Amino acid sequence: MYINEKAPLHLVQRIVRGYSDSDLWDITPLIVGKIRKPLKACIKHIIKEGYGVPSKLIQEQYPDLKGDGRVVKIGDRKTKSGKIKSDTQLRKEWISVLKKIERAFDLYYYEEMKSKNPDGSSLKEWEEIIEGFELFGKYMTSLGS
Repeated sequence: MYINEKAPLHLVQRIVRGYSDSDLWDITPLIVGKIRKPLKACIKHIIKEGYGVPSKLIQEQYPDLKGDGRVVKIGDRKTKSGKIKSDTQLRKEWISVLKKIERAFDLYYYEEMKSKNPDGSSLKEWEEIIEGFELFGKYMTSLGS
């Protein structure tokens, strides 16, 4: 049986500075573990309070619309294809993005906690994780008021 002689040191490092030297080998689990619960609460709050839709999402639909990166409310406008999307439809798309982000963090967290064996996960789950992390990176600055 292998006993990690540095385990007590790593515990002290986590207490003192919030991470240990061993966390630096793969920092993703540390990041996901630290922000997963506050992120879930933030997403729940955004959905409940009815915040606007990020301008990045709107600009994908309306490339002629100039924005400064802040959240905006636009009313009904025509998309690239000429179809009209209401604020309600854009809001549903934004909520869908938020739920994909939340699911990705949950899937990664539970995969990491369940086992260190990625073979136990389906390809579909890892694709959802990748998509959600990419969306998180894209919209991270829009997760607030």
